[in-house]
Amino acid sequence: MRALAKLAAVAATFFTVHAGAVSAQTESPPGTATRTGTPEWIKIDTRNVTPQLLRQTFDLSSPRGRFRELCAVSDQGTVEIARTVIKFAGADPMIDSSLSTLKPRGTTHMVRFGDAERTVETLTLITTTGGRRHHFGRLILSGLHVPDIIIPPRPKRTASELVHSAAR
Repeated sequence: MRALAKLAAVAATFFTVHAGAVSAQTESPPGTATRTGTPEWIKIDTRNVTPQLLRQTFDLSSPRGRFRELCAVSDQGTVEIARTVIKFAGADPMIDSSLSTLKPRGTTHMVRFGDAERTVETLTLITTTGGRRHHFGRLILSGLHVPDIIIPPRPKRTASELVHSAAR
């Protein structure tokens, strides 16, 4: 009997701490609950790429939720990605220095986070076009987004409303 009481106390403490950590991560307004929606691909941004080696920074803090994957595709010209830096909320950045060459309607540059869903603040790509004769390219960034759905609290009825409804 004591063992069950201890187990129940430990479980209650665990779920209270875990629920507090989850609500702190999602930053929901007080009194609301949050759940995750169905993952869907969203187009984040489109950028023109020049022959110069330039830094393209994408702000990913505006869509509320987390990402499972990010995908860069070229739809015009050849685009080379020399470096990828992903900054996560509250974690160390992920740096990939491998060279990727994107051809129109061909190869893609995928960044997968495994089975995890991560809150991404920014994505920085060091890009150029492939060769001298390619004057420009166009890069399209998409992400497999898992939205946060905020569930507002139920409205509370006042004492006068309860008295009026009981009197009817």
